Amino acid sequence: YPKARARRHEAQKFEPAAPIAETLTGFVHGHDASALEERFAAALDFYGIPYIFQFEVFSAYSIPGAERAIDFVVQDAGLQIPVEPGSGFVHDSPSRRNIDEQRWATLNPILMAMGIQPLGDPLYAIAPDRPRSVEDAKALVSELFVSA
Repeated sequence: YPKARARRHEAQKFEPAAPIAETLTGFVHGHDASALEERFAAALDFYGIPYIFQFEVFSAYSIPGAERAIDFVVQDAGLQIPVEPGSGFVHDSPSRRNIDEQRWATLNPILMAMGIQPLGDPLYAIAPDRPRSVEDAKALVSELFVSA
């Protein structure tokens, strides 16, 4: 007599895997970068918008090395726009805001002579601690720039 086939059991259902965390290297164009800077650069690369990372401005006045560097100079619609994403923890203190304003007062005349928009323009201001993810960075870039 033929034997009855063994009953097939239903396959076990597994919970969906958690989304893969973003992989950040800590570098943009060979320079050290924060997570905010790296996400912003990834979004600019995604849209194909040209930019310079860690653009160094030289002045006749004494400014420490890190203060001379502008995080991004983005080229959009014929303009060169400085953009500096930063953390709220660092940039929201009154003393840091004072330092930033002094830095802008020193660098802005030089930038404008070079044909670059001034730092601190509210049209291109990024809220502290943004972008929070690469997707947030893409949304931010599409809001800020015509080319996106």
